[in-house]
Amino acid sequence: MRRTGLPVLFNIIKDGQIIGTEATKADSSITVTDVTEGMYAFVEVSAPAPYATLTEPVIAHVDQATINGGGTVTVTAADKKLPSLSILKRDAQTKEVIPGTVFEVKGIHCGYHNDVTTDADGTVSLRLAPGSYKITEKSVPAPYYLPSKNADREQTVSLNPGDEKTVTFKDHKAPELTIFKEDSVAGAPIEGAKFHVTYTSNGEAAEAPGSIDYGYIFTDVACA
Repeated sequence: MRRTGLPVLFNIIKDGQIIGTEATKADSSITVTDVTEGMYAFVEVSAPAPYATLTEPVIAHVDQATINGGGTVTVTAADKKLPSLSILKRDAQTKEVIPGTVFEVKGIHCGYHNDVTTDADGTVSLRLAPGSYKITEKSVPAPYYLPSKNADREQTVSLNPGDEKTVTFKDHKAPELTIFKEDSVAGAPIEGAKFHVTYTSNGEAAEAPGSIDYGYIFTDVACA
């Protein structure tokens, strides 16, 4: 048997019984000698990173004609790399990337659970075991805010060996409110004025700061 890739262990099974365990040689092959008629199966025990372990055995059928003629039977086990998942975070309006966003990656049918953070290019990349995963946005740097609906903060993805997939999340910046106080006659700015800001959707009020200096930008955090 010949395998493409790095050395790895295989269980060798003859007609349903394990007859040995061997590692591939420098040329990535395993040679079975003294074969008899029957079916041989090569079951990969584990795969070296970044490859995924084969889930199906590689089968070789040896018939009497091949044995009598001194022939050989060659089968190949071709591994695929573990799937790659990239999470990309962008500004919903400008499309600029957003670093520093934290995501939870959780296996749907396995125990995998990891929190990851986007880098300076707005992405974070992982190599995961094949399977289905749920990605949930947990936190985002200012001035952005998390969507209120779970459906807008979560995505699911199915990964097969060899896959290279990217999921994209988009967030909006929090709105800003600037309050400017001036003399109605002279038009000069007035320091020290207090304002009571109310979230009109439910009537809840945000506490006004002790004073607002000239040029201060007040953000209505109650709306976030």
